[in-house]
Parts: sequence; structure tokens; C-alpha cells
Amino acid sequence: MKKLKYLFTSLIICGLLSCGSTDAVFNVDTFTDFRITLGLNTIEAHYFVNQNVPVTLRTQLDNLNFTEEDIMQVVSDRALLYPKFNSNIDLDFINDVNVYLVDPDDFNKRTEIFYREFVPGGSKTEIQLFSNIPDVSDYLLKDKLIVEVRLELRRFPPSTFDARLDMSFGVFIEE
Repeated sequence: MKKLKYLFTSLIICGLLSCGSTDAVFNVDTFTDFRITLGLNTIEAHYFVNQNVPVTLRTQLDNLNFTEEDIMQVVSDRALLYPKFNSNIDLDFINDVNVYLVDPDDFNKRTEIFYREFVPGGSKTEIQLFSNIPDVSDYLLKDKLIVEVRLELRRFPPSTFDARLDMSFGVFIEE
């Protein structure tokens, strides 16, 4: 019985000592705006590309006294799609959303960072996206991003309006 108690205590201590923090040290927030027009159809996917999305990763690294070499990885954390000026727009017409980062040196190379497939029906003024887990530190270490938003629609948009996609990326630092 005593041996079992020591074994159990040893396992608990080893488990607690091996636990490390899995939280990001800080987040980098950015956004992109695009216009959804009234005439978009439901047959094909629609792409919205912004080639000038600002990134503050280098500035935040400097402010926190970290270097680029300290970065273990940068992953997508959360994203929210919503109408920019008119909160009465119902986004129920959107079926699928995919968000990609595009390599400025090779436009054929792109990495999916956020997605939402088969957005649930019903009245909504915002769509919360799911994050993917690839390391995107190479993209965010540049001063500007190329962000591509892909939409598939289930119905026609109710009107022409500006949409905003708020994005947040978690930065993990090597200890």
C-alpha cells in the first residue's frame, strides 16, 4: 500500500512539473475591409483580396523586448466577420467563409487561416470563424499582409455594404 502511495504521488509530481503554459504570450490584431455587392450570385465562390493589410508584430516584439528568433510560432486565434457600418444587415445569405494569407512572392502559395463551412441559418449580424493551426510567422513578420476572403452564398446579398473581418493571431515565444 505504501509503494502504491509513493508511486501515485510521484506520478502526480511528474505530471505537474511537466506541464507548461500553452497560452500565447501576446496577440497581434489586424483587420481587412471589403465590399459585398448586391449582384453576387449563388453559383460560384466570390473572392475579396486586400493586398495592404497592416501588421504590428515587429512593433509588438520590440515593445516587449523580444526578437524574431524568440518566436516559436504564430497561429490564427480568432476572427469575426460583420457589416462595417450597418448592424441591421443580416448575414444569413453567407454559406461558407474561408480566409487565406497569400505569399507576396508567389501568389499561388496561400495558407488558410480561418474558415466556417455551412454557416448555420437564421438571423445573424456577425459570423464567428474557426481558426486553423498552421504557423504563419513568416507571413506576419512582413509589414503588410495579403488577405484573401472567399465567400460562398446561399442567397443573394440583401444590399451592397462594406464588411469587416477582425483577425487575431497568437504569438508563442520560446522560453
